[in-house]
Amino acid sequence: MPREPNEKDNVINQLMDQSDKNKKLERDLRIEGKYEEADRIWAADQVLSVEIDILLGHRMDDWKKSANEVKPKIEAATKKFEVAAADIKKGIDLAKNVIKVLGYIDDLIGIAKSLLI
Repeated sequence: MPREPNEKDNVINQLMDQSDKNKKLERDLRIEGKYEEADRIWAADQVLSVEIDILLGHRMDDWKKSANEVKPKIEAATKKFEVAAADIKKGIDLAKNVIKVLGYIDDLIGIAKSLLI
């Protein structure tokens, strides 16, 4: 019988969902011929993916911080990412919004790492 997902599972799922969004944004930038920006999104997502893999490799019981504490931080970073990504798709301040997106991905990397401290 499969176990019910708990808050820690939900946190990892949120991080994985964000990684999927990163990949979609990278793809869209490549389609538009914005390879340098796409490469930067790809590189940041690679770091986030490694942190997600590390979290998956550790037992959830070993986390030092509760998932309930970090869940709102992940949600906030994800919402900000979505606004900046939408602006990128609209062609608004490409460089500025790519920097914002990279910052939000970096925030998520920091959150993922904080779970292991």
